[in-house]
Amino acid sequence: MKNSRKIICIFIVFSLVALLIFIAHPGNILDIRSPELQEGYGDLDTILSRSESLLFNDSGYQKLTAGNETIRLLVLVHNRSCVEERYRIGFHYEEISGSRAARIVGGDYWRVLIDPGKGTVQSEMREWQPRHSCVNISSQTIKKGASSSLSSSTHVTVYPAPWLEDSGTWRYVLRVDSEGDVTPVKIPPLLSGWSGCIESLCSIWKVQGGLGDYLDIVKYSPDRVQTWCNADGEILIDEVFERDYLSARFSYPREGWFYGDWPSEAGYSYRFSINPKAGSRMVIDIVTALSGTGDGYGSDETQHSWRVIIDTPPDPAGLSENKLKANGIWATNYGGYYHLSPLIVDMNKGDTAALV
Repeated sequence: MKNSRKIICIFIVFSLVALLIFIAHPGNILDIRSPELQEGYGDLDTILSRSESLLFNDSGYQKLTAGNETIRLLVLVHNRSCVEERYRIGFHYEEISGSRAARIVGGDYWRVLIDPGKGTVQSEMREWQPRHSCVNISSQTIKKGASSSLSSSTHVTVYPAPWLEDSGTWRYVLRVDSEGDVTPVKIPPLLSGWSGCIESLCSIWKVQGGLGDYLDIVKYSPDRVQTWCNADGEILIDEVFERDYLSARFSYPREGWFYGDWPSEAGYSYRFSINPKAGSRMVIDIVTALSGTGDGYGSDETQHSWRVIIDTPPDPAGLSENKLKANGIWATNYGGYYHLSPLIVDMNKGDTAALV
């Protein structure tokens, strides 16, 4: 009799703990609108202006680019202090039948580091072999909590933008690839079966842009959203589509209704587009987050965030061949127009970027 009462008491206590844990982890636990990212970015223009002045007056850069075709592909601002620029230098243009724009062929890829505070400029050639001149921005982080070690990585790929003549916009397609894993540590036996990746969230905001500049999903693409995890069950996807805001929330399955691990590894791929008008500036914030737990009682969260600035060229129909080249506009084999950025990316500490 005493043993049965003891068993009943243990079961009641365990059920209450499980109920509290379940209540403590309702759906939509991530909210990643970052006040820090939404602050002004006017000082970026000052940093970039100072960097440009240093670069163009640097004898090493002048010697490097003298007599060579040069195009800037990417501008990275690290911690609002160091500016990194990526260039393609020494290429040639190949004319395409039926198009006023030319195709870019050959050349070397250079990385230039500018320190506006110290007034220094350093350059080095890199052995990149870009595929379609895409830009890939990457971030990795590990957060060690009392019950788990949570790691995540996010990669943002930006593709060259085609010119859409009917709407008068440049269409930049971006793909966010994010994945994470949870490693539980020191879990009491009572709380075993309560660890894993709970949910991920990807949010994109339009911070600046005209009325005609907007965000959009990549319609009619079979791989617009892809998900995976190392557990059975359905990954729930909750999306928001607005012209100024996009988000996708991924809730991962667990083994049981209120008991059982979530997947230890999970991730997703999400495509969207930036659609600014010709001759405009559009600024967006990209923030991703992962929530995971090691014991089901407390959760840890990792975040990755960037501010991306795109200054678009004018309508290519009104530009001469030289102006097309000066604005980084090139052509495909079919005569269409594409814009080779350059993107300006406000980076966080530890982030990297590359041409892929």
